[in-house]
Amino acid sequence: MPQNATSHFASEIEASKLVKHFMNELDLGIRTANQEIIHARIPDLDREKAFVFATLVARLRADYLDAAFKLCSQGGQPDPQDIEALRNKRRTYEEARDAFTALRHAIEVGYIDVAKLNKG
Repeated sequence: MPQNATSHFASEIEASKLVKHFMNELDLGIRTANQEIIHARIPDLDREKAFVFATLVARLRADYLDAAFKLCSQGGQPDPQDIEALRNKRRTYEEARDAFTALRHAIEVGYIDVAKLNKG
């Protein structure tokens, strides 16, 4: 390999190391910030609250599906108010589901300490 190519290759390796180091520091900073902020906002988050949350999402899903099946079983054209009620149940369910997905993500990436959750 010519000297110039070797020098360029070494420079690229060094730049790659700097990027990786920076990204690791950034990830650590993000994790630390999330841990502090989430814990400060929800200091009593524990295993029981996580399961209560999961159960809420299940109930909202069931409410939404139940309302949809009731509309189907009525036959004929659904009343616009019934459609609006169904839409509201869907929105409520989807918001709760998305919030629970955010909780799962926070746990998976270490923003929430699972060891602390298990103490509850």
